[in-house]
Amino acid sequence: MGTHQRRQIVMNDAEIADFIATNRTGTMATVGLDGQPHLVAMWYGIVDREIWVETKVKSQKVVNLRRNPRVSFLVEEGMTYDSLRGVSFEGVAEIHDDPDTIFAVGVSVWERYNGPYTDDL
Repeated sequence: MGTHQRRQIVMNDAEIADFIATNRTGTMATVGLDGQPHLVAMWYGIVDREIWVETKVKSQKVVNLRRNPRVSFLVEEGMTYDSLRGVSFEGVAEIHDDPDTIFAVGVSVWERYNGPYTDDL
C-alpha cells in the first residue's frame, strides 16, 4: 500500500457502525495456553453499541479468556481481493453470567440472524 493510501480506506464512526450492523459473522481471536492465537468464527449481537457473543462456559475461547482476557474481533466482507474490507477491534473481554444480560445478548443474536424474537419461541 502506498504512502498515503491508508487514509483513503479508513471508515468513519457511522460507516463502522453500519458495517458492523449489516455483516453477520466475526472472527474472535483469543490467546491459547501456548501463546498461539486461537481463532473462531462467531455470530454476534450488538447491545448498547457493543459487540457481544454468546458461547458455552467450557468452550476453549472462554478458558482462554479467563486466563488472559485480551481479545481481537474482526468483521469482514468481500469475495475477491479488491473487494475485501473489514473492521478489527482489540480490547479486554468481560465474561458475564447475569441471567438478564445473557438473555438480552441472546435476543440480540437471535434477531440478527432469525428475525424478531417472541416469547413463543
